Amino acid sequence: MSLDEELERINIEDTNHIMILQNIIADLNKYEINDYNKVLNLLYEIEKKYPKYFIVTTLIAEILYNSDNEEYIKDSIKYYNKTIYLISELKDVTVREQLWKCNCYGKIANFYFDRKEYPNASYNYENILNILENIKNKDDKLMLFTADNYFANANAYYNEFLKSGNMDNIEIMFEYYNKAIDSYNLIDNKDYNIMKNIGMCHYQIANINLKCNMHNLTITNFDLKSEMFDVCITNFNAAISNFQYILENSVTNLLSNYQQFEINFKIAESYFYLGYIYYLYHLSSNMFQCYENAMFYYNNSFKLISNTDDTKNQIVVLNQIGILYSYFGNYKLSVNIYKYAVNIIGDIKNIKNDPQLYLSIYI
Repeated sequence: MSLDEELERINIEDTNHIMILQNIIADLNKYEINDYNKVLNLLYEIEKKYPKYFIVTTLIAEILYNSDNEEYIKDSIKYYNKTIYLISELKDVTVREQLWKCNCYGKIANFYFDRKEYPNASYNYENILNILENIKNKDDKLMLFTADNYFANANAYYNEFLKSGNMDNIEIMFEYYNKAIDSYNLIDNKDYNIMKNIGMCHYQIANINLKCNMHNLTITNFDLKSEMFDVCITNFNAAISNFQYILENSVTNLLSNYQQFEINFKIAESYFYLGYIYYLYHLSSNMFQCYENAMFYYNNSFKLISNTDDTKNQIVVLNQIGILYSYFGNYKLSVNIYKYAVNIIGDIKNIKNDPQLYLSIYI
């Protein structure tokens, strides 16, 4: 059904129209929009008559946000914020209305996250979490929503860390990844996404610790203190355990090709970095076992995408395989792997697509 026609039928003098708009929001995906300007103008007329109805401002925000027009999408943020304000002005805000605010904050956070404005994303995720922390006796659905927002907020802080190199928020990242793990673990029936996110939380905790520890080693002239890497080892192993659980307990044909690639690649990366930590410890037997395991899962990863158009991930995997062969002292095979990657890149001009990655193959 066309949303244009549905809105034209609404008599804004009829008080039932607000309920109709609420039903439209609940099932917005089923409607086609033939003319965005026409739909928005109809809603703007309703908003003029009922400026304090957050149902109306939410629907305007949703339509703007789900368009392909960047200016509309930017305008949606104004309407999500207006909705949040209108709900906050209510005398008695119910749990349902608090969650309505959370959904608005979530859309705003995703808007900023997608545009790499991570501090603004974190600010809005924080607002969601502040609301959720005051809601007691959460069911599984609400616990999942809480866990997902802890995870999203941790990722926003992490991406800002990668972007700026600022290490001030390291402890905040650990806090949110750990809170995400705790919240996910309270859910009884864990699906693929929950298990993957738990694994990713452990992986990120280990990954961040490794980066910080390597930074500390450069400051202390590589004065290695083994306890610095204990958290890395524990969490990389926990990540591997969660990712392997997915492969062992999910019927393979129910996972998409990319999902299988994603899990195999993260197991490979975890083993790869574990091997590097054991190298620093001078534990060669542990190191080589980790590198062999990493090679096994990198090869699995490459098989899963070798016949696809995903050239970027093909090159990422081949780069890692080339590194491992050089670690094993098999330099000839390592060079052949890099030559194979160069063939995938094709014309040298293609390196402009991802210069840092593609140039690493030549280097």
